[in-house]
Amino acid sequence: MTRVVPIYLVCAMLALSSCSTVPLTNNHTQTPLDVLTPSYTVDKLLEWEGQYGSKAIAEHKIINDEIGWMQLWQSLGKDPPPLDFNKYYAVAVMAGMRRTGGYTIEFLEPIVQGVDVTVRYFVKTPSGYTMSVITYPWKVRAFLRVSGKAFIENISNT
Repeated sequence: MTRVVPIYLVCAMLALSSCSTVPLTNNHTQTPLDVLTPSYTVDKLLEWEGQYGSKAIAEHKIINDEIGWMQLWQSLGKDPPPLDFNKYYAVAVMAGMRRTGGYTIEFLEPIVQGVDVTVRYFVKTPSGYTMSVITYPWKVRAFLRVSGKAFIENISNT
């Protein structure tokens, strides 16, 4: 007996078989990223992100010490990963409440101004289909300490 398989099922199976899978990682782990630029001396960056846990109101802040680090992670409802504050400071960005999934926070190359640095970011809006679900996107990134001051600049339109 011959079995007929609808063409959409065949197409779906072919599409899925050609996709590469990326293993899910724990947001508590430290992920090394590429060096930003020779003018901004960074050996490795550390980054964490999520879609739930931040506040409904958008905000950003610089964390310079262990106490602020513990308070940040407590507000996110997560265990704090280790970070050496003698070497790093962190920038935390909470995008606030969003009505769909797919929003992410993207950090741009920091701008060095003498001994000071400005960390720039924007909230990337989703493209294509998204889930209708309330999210609270957040991202935390560690940067090498600078001898001057660190500033944060939101260059988003949202």
